[in-house]
Amino acid sequence: MSSSTTPTLELPAPLASVLQEKDSCPDDFDEADVSFVLERVLEECGEISEDQRMASFAEIAALQMPLVNGQERSKWGTRFGPVVEGTRQDGSPYSFPDIPATFAV
Repeated sequence: MSSSTTPTLELPAPLASVLQEKDSCPDDFDEADVSFVLERVLEECGEISEDQRMASFAEIAALQMPLVNGQERSKWGTRFGPVVEGTRQDGSPYSFPDIPATFAV
């Protein structure tokens, strides 16, 4: 993907504030709990741009993805994998969240 077609992903300010607060927190926290806070804050944001929607989805989904066991890699080549994987009625695979599908929409 060339830089001219790469989306500029910028989080809505209220979501960025939540993440900054958690980044500066010395205490442990559950990433899924943070994702649920981000979902609630996102609902309160009202109208946002498509790029902001995609950035928000990416942050929320990343916080909900489980670590892959050991040193294995997911189907995307990352240490995190989807929460759910299955097969559609037509035989095609699906997963949620799905990294490639995020930017295909």
